Amino acid sequence: MENKEDFSKYVGRKYCFNGEQEGTDDCSTLVKRFYEDHGWHDINYEKPKDTDWYIRDPLYMQRYLVKHFDMTRDITQVEFGDLLYFSISGEGHLGIALPYGRILMTYPKINEFNGGISFIDRYKYWFNMRGVEFKAVFKRRKLKEGDDNK
Repeated sequence: MENKEDFSKYVGRKYCFNGEQEGTDDCSTLVKRFYEDHGWHDINYEKPKDTDWYIRDPLYMQRYLVKHFDMTRDITQVEFGDLLYFSISGEGHLGIALPYGRILMTYPKINEFNGGISFIDRYKYWFNMRGVEFKAVFKRRKLKEGDDNK
């Protein structure tokens, strides 16, 4: 997974549900921004606007991912740009696979030490933390010759 890109422009962005405030992201709007910046296929993931949607329909994000990405549970198959799906205390979250076993992610502020901004960490370390459970890798689909939908 060779890539020498500087990912610092994605780090330190404040967390905001649905990324509704300028300069903020939640996990899915961070993914959308990253994919748009890289010219990859469009992430047209429209979440309900109310703050309880993930309680009423906890599989909403998973259904979108299964429909638009190839899924594997084999973490050794991770490549740059793949989406890592995991839960934090039972709530689903996405992160973006970066080179050298790193993940770009964000999640709500839990306390003064955890969450609230986007950051980069090692995903193997992160997925061994208490309350965090790795679920699946959603593979970034590669372009076929003549395909203009990146």
